Amino acid sequence: MKKFLLLVVIAGIGLFLLSNEFEGQTEEIERVHPKTIEPLVLPIEPIIADHMNLLLVNQQHAYKETPTNLVKIPRTFASNVQINDDFHVQAPIVRPLKQLFEAAAAEGVDHFIINSAHRPMELQSKLHAQYGDERALPAGYSEHATGLSVDIGSTLGLMENAGEGKWLADNAHRFGFIVRYPADKIDITGIGFEPWHIRYVGLPHSVFMHDKNMAFEEYIAHLKAHPYYTLTIDDITYTVQYTTEATMKKMQTRQYNISATNEGGHIVTTMTKKNPTLERGTTQ
Repeated sequence: MKKFLLLVVIAGIGLFLLSNEFEGQTEEIERVHPKTIEPLVLPIEPIIADHMNLLLVNQQHAYKETPTNLVKIPRTFASNVQINDDFHVQAPIVRPLKQLFEAAAAEGVDHFIINSAHRPMELQSKLHAQYGDERALPAGYSEHATGLSVDIGSTLGLMENAGEGKWLADNAHRFGFIVRYPADKIDITGIGFEPWHIRYVGLPHSVFMHDKNMAFEEYIAHLKAHPYYTLTIDDITYTVQYTTEATMKKMQTRQYNISATNEGGHIVTTMTKKNPTLERGTTQ
């Protein structure tokens, strides 16, 4: 009986010590991984910016490189668009641009024309020399250097009056594009109203900016102040994280991209898709 009581006492002491050990581990786990939502980005692995869709280019932030993935927009890639010259954009935006025009055609909006896309530094310099600051930015300070912007007009008249302009304003965000220089954001962008100038930023950023009526500059400022949000579009949940760290935690999913912002930060966007086939790394 004494031996049994001794064993019970020893077991109790062991359980007490063990519970204290687990309690300490739990406290440590909760300290490192608190139950509240925390940013995805932690200083673990170096950031490699594999997408540059969110580069901010304006009068204060220059971009003086030449994209290495430029491709020519096919002249016959949409029935409702005139393309009378060789215009180039970054390869990943050709598909969403085509989808944008196809959606417009399905709604009877048929009179688009592409007037400009990527501009080499030499061309931008000539335009600036010819038209001055009122109509052309200096080389390196125009979004057209990125290969992510396209100037789209209407063959029926001025875009601010044409149905094509209204359709772009109402729908471009669905395909990852924004109207970069809205009429009510001139004091923010420093550029007059340009209903023809669309810029690819990708989902969910375009939808967030459209729904919150934000210019690109305002969006970056918002992320600096509130560096984490989630947004579900169709069957995809996007998690967006702004960070100024030079390092990041390795993602548990292959569905993510990272973009430098050209102003000291990076934006990490992860995608969780309900479709299990897409979860394995395919794209739609």
